[in-house]
Amino acid sequence: MRSNELRIGNWVQCAIIKIGSLKKGDFHQVEIDDFNYNLEDYFRPIPLTEEWLIKFGFVREGMLTMRLDKFTCYCEEDDYIDNFCLGHIELFDVVPKYVHQLQNLYFALTGKELTIKE
Repeated sequence: MRSNELRIGNWVQCAIIKIGSLKKGDFHQVEIDDFNYNLEDYFRPIPLTEEWLIKFGFVREGMLTMRLDKFTCYCEEDDYIDNFCLGHIELFDVVPKYVHQLQNLYFALTGKELTIKE
């Protein structure tokens, strides 16, 4: 995971934390709340699972489909995400494997932050 993959609000795994503020240095270090961290030593991307999709407000529509507004996710067994669509546009080459990647993709395509629904 590189610092240029991260945005404020992305979820990463350390003891799962939400990035509140960040200053990017090189590709392997990031400053979060006045502490410098080596990304490879402290943080791991969070695998994107059905549980995380539900946290973000996706709703199951059938056996293999989950939807949030016009954003659709097609899931296979074992939490394997096969494809995403925005409306009728299929995103074959852009299938996020991690939570922060989905957050960034959702923002890039909709202009809205993907937040946890409580």
